[in-house]
Amino acid sequence: IENIYYELKNNISNDLKIDEIKDGIFSIALKEIPTKERIVLILYYCQNITLKEVSIIMNMSKSELSKFCKKSINDLRKKYKIFYRRNLEYKKKKEKIVKALKKLPNKCRAILELYYIDNLSLKEISEKMELSKSEVSTLHKKAIIDLKNILNNNKKHIK
Repeated sequence: IENIYYELKNNISNDLKIDEIKDGIFSIALKEIPTKERIVLILYYCQNITLKEVSIIMNMSKSELSKFCKKSINDLRKKYKIFYRRNLEYKKKKEKIVKALKKLPNKCRAILELYYIDNLSLKEISEKMELSKSEVSTLHKKAIIDLKNILNNNKKHIK
């Protein structure tokens, strides 16, 4: 399937008129369009089947199929642009959070990483860091408050 997405992306990119096509985003966008549209695009652009042959397979007239292809490409373009924008927004938010995490004290940062990235419980973190569970809980709460303050450009609680 990934090979089909890659081939379709390469063959259809001129029709999409999108400057920068990212494989992952394109695959997601392609999965979001209706199955019938996806099949037509794959048959026509990847399998090198003529428009006439695709029209027979899909039981559509050649003119209907031509309009359908244009609609499918427009739908794919819209989906791609939506996912591309979301991906950019996600990356910006992620960069902001990573920068904010670096500003936290080491213990607080470690607790957040162990809790949210490594999925350890507060009890497991307390054992790993050789701290009491209540101390880990307090540091966790402090880290969350400090992180919110950093992200909101208010550093009054950070020590």
